[in-house]
Amino acid sequence: MEKRLRIGDLRDVKENLKNAKFDKTAWKTLGNELGLHPNRLTMIEANYKGDVESCFTECLSEWLKKVDDVEKHGGSTYSSLIAALKKMERTADVVDDLGDLLGTEESDKSQALQPKVSPGAELDIKDLNQVDTVLKKALFGAVNWKTLGLRLGLLATTLDCIEAEKSDQPAYLQKVVQKWLEKKDDVKETTWNVLIAAVKDIDNAAAIKIRDPAKEKKPAKTGKQKDEKNGHDEPDGGESPPELPDNGDKFKPSKEINFKDIPTPVVESIKVVITPATLDEENAVLRYLEPIEGDHYISASIYDRNISNIHVGKFGDNPVVVVTTAPPQHKQGPVHAAIVITKILEKFENIKYIVGVGVCYGMDKNKQKLGQVIVSTILCDFTNKREGKTELTNFQRGAQTNVGNSISNMFIPSDEIKSKLPEGIIADKGVYICTPSLIDNNELKGEYKDIRKDAKAGEMEGAGLTAATEYAKNKVEAIVIKGIGDWGDGDKKATERWKPFAAQAAACYVKTVLETKQVVCDSD
Repeated sequence: MEKRLRIGDLRDVKENLKNAKFDKTAWKTLGNELGLHPNRLTMIEANYKGDVESCFTECLSEWLKKVDDVEKHGGSTYSSLIAALKKMERTADVVDDLGDLLGTEESDKSQALQPKVSPGAELDIKDLNQVDTVLKKALFGAVNWKTLGLRLGLLATTLDCIEAEKSDQPAYLQKVVQKWLEKKDDVKETTWNVLIAAVKDIDNAAAIKIRDPAKEKKPAKTGKQKDEKNGHDEPDGGESPPELPDNGDKFKPSKEINFKDIPTPVVESIKVVITPATLDEENAVLRYLEPIEGDHYISASIYDRNISNIHVGKFGDNPVVVVTTAPPQHKQGPVHAAIVITKILEKFENIKYIVGVGVCYGMDKNKQKLGQVIVSTILCDFTNKREGKTELTNFQRGAQTNVGNSISNMFIPSDEIKSKLPEGIIADKGVYICTPSLIDNNELKGEYKDIRKDAKAGEMEGAGLTAATEYAKNKVEAIVIKGIGDWGDGDKKATERWKPFAAQAAACYVKTVLETKQVVCDSD
């Protein structure tokens, strides 16, 4: 069976489409071909105010959640993605490039295109999954299911009966293969040679791929390498980030429910809320989230609206709720974070700690490293400032909040925690600059640095998390734990390969802490 993709694969799917040069402006057409309802696509466009990147990301996210008619269009697999692209205009090159990428990548994880038996050996019904997978990996278009059936020896009446089942083309193609393997109608032989000959009459390129397995995997570029096409150094941020261990596809989300329907005993057991901002940061956290019981962690939404993604599971023996504060990137920053977490605190009244997890920018590339995890000691709020003609140093009016003693003792990097971190993760503590906007200007970063010369990192949500604690019914403390993904210097492209690692390193750090220590409420 081909691997079913899930929300945790969002980053990889986006990266593969990017490498295949897919035009993101065509996201709506792609969503339609993948099985998303027109109303949902219109809602995405309205929610994100036409921002192409956010619309594209949310479209893929909904597809990976298998909403609407996604299952009827083949489910969330690379094969169904390629089938959808084939139906779109001017995507032939994208399909070819994506096929090349997946032909090598997926062959390591699943069955290769090369048949596992000799081409002349007879196949039977137990080989259905392998034949189906081989055809998908060869990018044979399911639209040709009827023609293939005739070439294989099935009668037109049999094909009409298959079509009468009112399913979709991938399902029709699988049914054709099934009938062929069962030697229905005029089928004489069920061998790979017969299948290849039939496919060749329809799609020679697909037939070649069935006989000629995926090409060798191209080695990934590391370090600062020459771009062969342009002949110049790639500004890639130095060496490649290391691989970190995670749960991969071991655990999956449940069917989404309203957060008001999360069982009361579960709600009452949760003392920690983990708050990534973006979907990429969420994916990093979900790589480590385990179910409280069973094989699925709980997936929920606020009032069935696209306000925030909510997942309930555990890190170690500590139940946690993961709340993504800005699934649409235009909602990043302190305001939305404060509103969403305030709403969460109303539901989960026993929460003691708010932990902001994700990616930050570093203050000094000469003293820090990409991917380094910074645990906050002070959160300097620059969201409240007086506009005037004086220097920036006179503008800052927000609080410079010390992280609470209890949460600090829990999460500040100790020798014990450092010794348990996977190789490649470096953790430090320090002051954060918290701004309402994305800092991507070295001069502006320098002005903030002049105000807080001891600052080690900067980010956007910390002030909002701190504000939420002020409106909580019970005492709640907040901390920010993020990995350095860039330098806030206007050259984010140079370090973009490190952002996923930075988010995952931060999530892994939090997981390590919560596996090592138990959160205890004052009343416990």
